[in-house]
Amino acid sequence: MKSAVVYYSWTGKTEAAAKILQELTGSDLFKLEEAKPRKSSTPGFLGACFSALMGGKSRLKPLSADLKAYDTIFLGTPVWAGHSVPAINAWISDSELKGKKIYLFVTQGDKKVPQAVFDSLKLRTEAHGGKVMDSTFIQTVMKEPLDGEKARPVLADWVRSLEG
Repeated sequence: MKSAVVYYSWTGKTEAAAKILQELTGSDLFKLEEAKPRKSSTPGFLGACFSALMGGKSRLKPLSADLKAYDTIFLGTPVWAGHSVPAINAWISDSELKGKKIYLFVTQGDKKVPQAVFDSLKLRTEAHGGKVMDSTFIQTVMKEPLDGEKARPVLADWVRSLEG
């Protein structure tokens, strides 16, 4: 079984979680990057939230590897305005996921389980042939970086539950 962690991170929070998940699972790591980087200003943030709310899709830079060789993908996204981000929307839309096991992980500032995000990602992933096996979320603080060590217990417990 070959696994990959595929993620998008604008502020580094989802990236911190992705790197811990890579360490815990031994997966290869792939960062999705938008062709036109987002500005980190207040108008940029509001535009990002609006784009997520409307189900927008970003134009992405090509990944450094072909994911056809992977049968398991851990897919990570931040939650913006209660929705998945445009980069993840684009990646799912453009990917052939037939026969792949998908595990979703999200980062968000809210304490509430983002069930609507999980449901939406599952529906779209399975429309492209993937099978969503499980999901988890890591709570973050809006204006603070995510310390990977804060994410480690949540992700370690999740990975253990997947193994057993």
